[in-house]
Parts: sequence; C-alpha cells; structure tokens
Amino acid sequence: MPDLSVDLDDPAALAVSPTVLSVPAPLMARFERARRNSSSNTELVLDALRAHLAELPRLVADARRPAAADASEPFPWRTSTQRRTAAAKVRRVQLPIRPLAGELQVIDTLVGWVQQQLGAGPRSLGGRITRSEVVVAALDAHLPADRPRGRRPKA
Repeated sequence: MPDLSVDLDDPAALAVSPTVLSVPAPLMARFERARRNSSSNTELVLDALRAHLAELPRLVADARRPAAADASEPFPWRTSTQRRTAAAKVRRVQLPIRPLAGELQVIDTLVGWVQQQLGAGPRSLGGRITRSEVVVAALDAHLPADRPRGRRPKA
C-alpha cells in the first residue's frame, strides 16, 4: 500500500477542488440509485475508494482485461475492430465531485500506486491509468449490481 498520510495542519488541503470524472452511463445509473442514501457524490466516491483500497490494482487490471474471446482467438490481448466498436458504444457521462485538495492528493497517490503495481504506462498497451479509471473500478465493485429486469421476486 502507498503512504496515504496527510498533513492535517496544511490549510491548503482544506480547499475544495472541483473535479469531473468520466464514467460509463450504466454505472452512473447505479451511482444515482446509491446516491439517494449518501450526502454527496464526493462522499459516495470516497466510500467506494475506502472500501476497496487494497484491491484497486486488481480491480483496474480486471477492468482492462479483454472481454472473453473466442477460444480460437490467437490474439486475445488486442481487440478487433468489431469488438472495439461494440465497446466504444458504451456512452460515458460526467460525474462531478468536490473533494478537498488533500483528498484529491490521496486519490492521485492511489492512481500512481495502481499505475506502479500494474506497470502500465504511456507506452503499454493499456496506456496511462487515470483518476476516472480507478474511481470507476472502485464504484463498480462497491455499488449494488443492477437487478435483472422482469418479474419481481415474491416476498
């Protein structure tokens, strides 16, 4: 785990630092349902990061893995144009949060740590890891999954 200690006496750490994250629309729908029981977007994001802190590298790695490919696929690491087009159709939306500068510093430390753990970089196939990617992985693990549509279970 990275060193996440902060200087509690630093007044600059208390400044609000508005930030916008990019999340897939289906995840945002789950977020909005969970948000009803939370006081703010920021609180829900920080709760997700807190709850899955140690698992962040694995969660991001799992999200980066190619979708299950046909067993006969000789190059499963690189998506075909057809698979890439299907993946690109997932609409992304903005998720505004208002963390304190100190909280944003901790988030950036986590992003750097995940980057280091995965060895991903600008020249790797996966590219650089972003705040949005780390937060999306944490939220996906943290938020309740969508229930299948259809009949409601009998009580």
